Amino acid sequence: TYESEIRYQLGAQIEQRVYQNLWAELGLQYRQTSYRHNLNNVQETTILYNEKLNYLDVPLSLKYYILNYPLTPYVQAGADFSWLLQALSTTSRGEESDLVDRTELRNSYMTGFFGAAGVSYAFRGFRVFGDFRYVYFHDLVNKEGTRYADEVNLYKYYYIDDDFRMNNLQVNVGASYVLHYSIKK
Repeated sequence: TYESEIRYQLGAQIEQRVYQNLWAELGLQYRQTSYRHNLNNVQETTILYNEKLNYLDVPLSLKYYILNYPLTPYVQAGADFSWLLQALSTTSRGEESDLVDRTELRNSYMTGFFGAAGVSYAFRGFRVFGDFRYVYFHDLVNKEGTRYADEVNLYKYYYIDDDFRMNNLQVNVGASYVLHYSIKK
């Protein structure tokens, strides 16, 4: 069975008004994702596999603020350009445990697409926000032709990669401050 794990991300964004309530947003974020896989009844024991993947993401999107009140709902859609920084797996069986760097077995770049819905609250030059975002990646995480390349996991733990994608649901909260504001006539 595969199970996802809750991880974190940290980022910064800039926004620029495109037209009335439509804004363009560019971001930079560090994201960690993780999953576990339990292999039951392998030589009368359970093998626990856990992998953490660290990414540098550059999301580019359009955001539409639905109202112009202090409490403002919004919707957002865009693309997420993602570079893999590191992929580490920990595999254990009983008292045995191995840490394996799987970065070379993973695709180093992926493009994803996302949609989000959230709400923001503005007071003076500050804005706090929260949203839910779903990111879909078309590409597989694992590189083609590397299924049997991890000899430690293959021969010691009998673990072979499946083809999988790392789509994710994100809960984002944050704060922003207006650095520059001008009124156009």
